[in-house]
Amino acid sequence: HLTGLDQRKMGVRPGADILIQADILQQEFPPASFDGIVLVSTLEHIGLGAYAEQKKGDPLDPDGDTHALQRMASWLLPGGWLYFDVPYRPDGPYRAHLKHRAYDPDALEARLIQPCGLRVRYTEVQTPRHPDAPYIAVVLERPV
Repeated sequence: HLTGLDQRKMGVRPGADILIQADILQQEFPPASFDGIVLVSTLEHIGLGAYAEQKKGDPLDPDGDTHALQRMASWLLPGGWLYFDVPYRPDGPYRAHLKHRAYDPDALEARLIQPCGLRVRYTEVQTPRHPDAPYIAVVLERPV
């Protein structure tokens, strides 16, 4: 089953069994609900209020990225995995702009990986044609 979650109104998503319009920092799922979770260009925006001007309800939380990842880690089944990609600055510094964050290696570890309690399975730096590039793709897994 595929569940989509976005705080903005979503249209039809082919293949999605459930579509939920909600704030990820408020949405509840039972522990161990998902085999996998995918966040594409998402985590770096959580808690910064970037969509507030669109009246979509984007609450401020300076540590929203950390809090969201901690919540999602609890939603994974043992052996489950979580994929995310975020803007990456290997030479630093970490920055939180009005609309997104860009992570250096220390911030990636301290804000995202260490607090969620998941194990790193894979990382890859990617350089797509995008003004926020490079990105780092990370796959984390919940120990069995």
